[in-house]
Amino acid sequence: DSRGFSALADRNGLLSAVRVGADQHSSQSVSVDSLPAPFVVSGDWQLTLEGPGFPHTERTLSRLTSWTDDPATKNFSGTGQYTITFDLPSSYQAADLQLKLSLGDVGNVADVELNGSKVGVIWMRGQILDVTSAVKAGRNEMTVRATNTLINRVAGWTSVPPLPANLQPLYGRGVDDDKPQGRRLFGFSPLPRSGLLGPVVITPLKRVRVNWK
Repeated sequence: DSRGFSALADRNGLLSAVRVGADQHSSQSVSVDSLPAPFVVSGDWQLTLEGPGFPHTERTLSRLTSWTDDPATKNFSGTGQYTITFDLPSSYQAADLQLKLSLGDVGNVADVELNGSKVGVIWMRGQILDVTSAVKAGRNEMTVRATNTLINRVAGWTSVPPLPANLQPLYGRGVDDDKPQGRRLFGFSPLPRSGLLGPVVITPLKRVRVNWK
């Protein structure tokens, strides 16, 4: 409005706003303090992988890496579930704070839950999720379900699996793997990075009011 505006600050210090109008220019500063630093979610992640043609696999990860970095999981295509518990300091809970979650790098889509509440889906680079109402001071549990593409699984084939009998009336008998189009993706390389890669960060933003003089 003509008297001022509200904004979200991402850092402490003296911040300035400039008003430009047809007949006047003015500036106003506002001091921001007590804004906590971005909180990196770290610790042991519990990863579970299971899908068609792939055995149930559970691992504890102290560092997030791509499934394709490990020969045992590089050809997994499907959804992997990551869970972690972390303690958020009470300084991140205040009426004037908003909390935004970034998963960092994801291959390719991720569905996020915090303390049993769905907070959103990451499907493009740079997306952030508002977790203000889902996260709490103290112990929190986060679940991330990351899904990659089918190329990882296909790259590990040496022959095309037969089409299930119940689908053959609709789609035919499948692809003839003796033809180039049936084999060109076998051994595909380099495989796209897959899974949750991070860093996973909760960034606080502080609501401030700037009043024009």
